Amino acid sequence: MPYLPAEHIEKTAQEILEQVGYNSGPVDLEKICSMLYLDLQFSDQFVEDGDGTPILGSANFDRRSIKINSHADKNRERFTLGHEIGHFCLKHDQYLRSETIVERDLFVDTESEKGFDYERLEFQANYFSSDIIMPSHVFRTEVDVARKKFDIRDRGHGYIFVDDQPCNLLPYYQLLLQLSLYCEVSKRATEIKLKKMGLLTDQRTRNQASPTAKLLENIIGYSQR
Repeated sequence: MPYLPAEHIEKTAQEILEQVGYNSGPVDLEKICSMLYLDLQFSDQFVEDGDGTPILGSANFDRRSIKINSHADKNRERFTLGHEIGHFCLKHDQYLRSETIVERDLFVDTESEKGFDYERLEFQANYFSSDIIMPSHVFRTEVDVARKKFDIRDRGHGYIFVDDQPCNLLPYYQLLLQLSLYCEVSKRATEIKLKKMGLLTDQRTRNQASPTAKLLENIIGYSQR
């Protein structure tokens, strides 16, 4: 399984977006599936493996099909779909005939150095999903808009800085919520994208379930999902 540079994955995602005529707003993933002749099915059932772990989705490469099982959060469902599309666009069918995805696969954020490793495939699919759902050029524009709206300034600590102080937590939560709503993706995936682009300096040290953090979350209807 070859190493794929981040630039190659992002270029692949950008080419797909250009083919469907994407300009701004939430990316139409179903349109992408149609263009790629992928048979997409949604299930309203919660599916578990033998250990009781929820199976979020699956792909069959011979049939060129994707099945997305019921999620508690529709935005997380979109990331799962982007992940499965990534397997096809990155030609993982050379190594797999079928694939199932569980939640822990979505959190693989480092690429294995082994010659062949399943986690390498998952990392690449996650990277692709981030790039297809949150295209960097559009995402960066929306970051700038939200940053100005919530009066987030670079005071020598970074473009977007957050620590445990309420004066920094609240605008950060507001920014994260606005970005996740714009892209229709989870706040966790949004935060990972900010870090990947080098836009976020995160110096939170306390448990994010602290009373102060929870109070601010309730004020703006924020949850880290």
